[in-house]
Amino acid sequence: MSLSIDIHINNPSEDDITKALSFRNAIEIHIYDPSEDEIIKALSLLNGDLESYLILQRSKMTYMQTGGLGYHIDYQEGSLDYHYFTEVASFDRLCDVFISYATGYAIGNDDDWKNDFTWERMEL
Repeated sequence: MSLSIDIHINNPSEDDITKALSFRNAIEIHIYDPSEDEIIKALSLLNGDLESYLILQRSKMTYMQTGGLGYHIDYQEGSLDYHYFTEVASFDRLCDVFISYATGYAIGNDDDWKNDFTWERMEL
C-alpha cells in the first residue's frame, strides 16, 4: 500500500498559485509515495487559511492531517472511533511528525511518531 498527500489550499496567493502551477480559487495537489522533501514542500504551501489543509493518507480512514492556523495535527487509525489530535510548537516539528509518520509506515515501524506527544482522542 502506498502513501499519498492531498493538499487543499483555499484562496491561494499568487505565489501559492505559481508554486502549484494552478490557476483556480483553490489548489488541489496529489502526491503519491512522497519523499521527505515533498512532504516539507507540501506543508510549506499551507497558507494559514482555515479551509486549507494537508492530509498524508495511508488509506481512506487512516491518515494524518494538519491545516488552518497553528500547528494542530490530527491522525486517525481505521475509523472515527480512533481519531486523535495534538499541537506542536513549530513548523520544523510539524515536518518531523509528518516525515516520521511516512517513514515509519514505509519501514513497518508505525509507533515512533506517536511517542513524542500527548494525543487526545476526538469525539466525532
